[in-house]
Amino acid sequence: MRIMSTLGIMPGSGCHYNSDGYQFMTNLLSPMIEKDHYGLTTQGPITAPNLLSAWYSNTNKTQITLEFDQAMAPWDNISNRHLYLDGIPGRVSSGSTSNNRITLQLNSPSSATQMTYLKGKSSQWGGGRAQPEIIYGANGIAALTFADVSIASNQPISYQIWADSPSQGLISGLNDAPNDDPDRDSVSNLLEMILGGDPLKESSSILPTISADNVLTFQRHQRPIDGQLTQFFEYSNDLETWSSVEIPVTSAGNIEVTPQTNFDLISINLPDIGQPSFFRLRVTE
Repeated sequence: MRIMSTLGIMPGSGCHYNSDGYQFMTNLLSPMIEKDHYGLTTQGPITAPNLLSAWYSNTNKTQITLEFDQAMAPWDNISNRHLYLDGIPGRVSSGSTSNNRITLQLNSPSSATQMTYLKGKSSQWGGGRAQPEIIYGANGIAALTFADVSIASNQPISYQIWADSPSQGLISGLNDAPNDDPDRDSVSNLLEMILGGDPLKESSSILPTISADNVLTFQRHQRPIDGQLTQFFEYSNDLETWSSVEIPVTSAGNIEVTPQTNFDLISINLPDIGQPSFFRLRVTE
């Protein structure tokens, strides 16, 4: 499934469009239909830009970098007013674009933990009148909106960046795949990344443990939480059928997340599912 933005429809409207507006929608959707059904070959992305992650990119927290899934159009400071830090507008003073990243300059150091792009009904932010003020990709398609996106304290990294780092000692094409286990400690490379292990040294001690009061705990490296790596707590009675709960970025339900230096301590109160009981941590990319 692909999602197409309707924010950038021209001529704009607060609700319904005239015939030119609906023709604009058709022009946006047609390449996706042709690609799927008629084998159309396209040059570059044909979808709406989607935010992948956001993080503070300097030490005094006056700069935030937004990373999208495709190249973005040059930044126009007229978009500043549509960005909210912890629900407060007017904190962004300027911005710049480099490929798929937008770097925002703040007017003062910030302790905000969440960012929202566009807020309220279309009549409140201008609707069709504000088309020039919204964020666009290099392909001319308006970016998808986002709400309450977590702002990381430093730059998140993808699995591939981690695996390619010389400090890991992995060899491309030989032992660097996410499910590879070159040190044979039953901890895959992807788990080594999440749990802060060394892929070439036995590190089973980093695996989750269960206390006497039925609390499962482990340390999760903070940097990989980039929207591309998702962790799940799973439980089963037979090792075949598993129930799955996504582990959040912050505490929720019976999962407590305690930030520490470089790592988060994850504590999960185990559900009483009878006997036998099996529990596991699963990571997907």
